Amino acid sequence: MDLGDYVEVKDRLRLALDKFPELRVVEEHAQLLEVGDRQFLVCRVAVHRTPDDPLPMVAAAWEPLPGRTPYTRDSELMVGMTSALGRALGYMGFGIAKSIASANEVENRRTESPRIDANAAGGTKGAWNPDNAASERQKRAIYVICKKKGLEMPDVAAMTMAEAGAWIEEADRG
Repeated sequence: MDLGDYVEVKDRLRLALDKFPELRVVEEHAQLLEVGDRQFLVCRVAVHRTPDDPLPMVAAAWEPLPGRTPYTRDSELMVGMTSALGRALGYMGFGIAKSIASANEVENRRTESPRIDANAAGGTKGAWNPDNAASERQKRAIYVICKKKGLEMPDVAAMTMAEAGAWIEEADRG
């Protein structure tokens, strides 16, 4: 597996801080999740572009417990939070030329057994997927931005999550 185009989370964070100097990362309390006979640590972060960001970018990552390598074992929380942060920054467009996945996620999948479907496991309802329809939260944010800035309301019913996220990001810049 070629990681030549991979952008590390520290570099994604630096790019984000350059663009949003007031950026803050808020880690939520991790949760333990059992799926079959396996355990995962569910890590979530919210990335606030400004102190009053009306729609912070939220992302999650599942980290297997115990970690499978000498580098992840006993560091599962840190690895999981870093993976979640990398995903959030990727959703914001930082360092995703080819992949949003973190280097650890890519490496872990090399030796992992078949993938677990979060929705089938009773996990993340409404999980972020760039091809899904725009979320209600995104639609509300677009409405608020349009009202606040006097913009014409786009057809949010036809937008994907990725398109809505890009629209919000562009409107924030303008």
